Amino acid sequence: MKVSDLIAQLKEFPQDAEVVQAKDGEGNSFSPLADVSLGRYEAETTWGGQWGLLELTDELKKQGYGEEDVPNGPPTICLWPTN
Repeated sequence: MKVSDLIAQLKEFPQDAEVVQAKDGEGNSFSPLADVSLGRYEAETTWGGQWGLLELTDELKKQGYGEEDVPNGPPTICLWPTN
């Protein structure tokens, strides 16, 4: 993803949202940015936590999501890697 693409996507989200990034299990590799999405993040420690849905809609309920999929945290942008 190019910087201009990232900037364009981020302009669509609340400007006061927190930002987190997905990480690999080993924490020692890098990957191109694939996607940006809005949800909620609940910190479990100072270095990690759970990210999930922003809100539970009727459509998401039909897909099998529940209240446990909406963390008790602020609106948060997540940066998703390709790998």
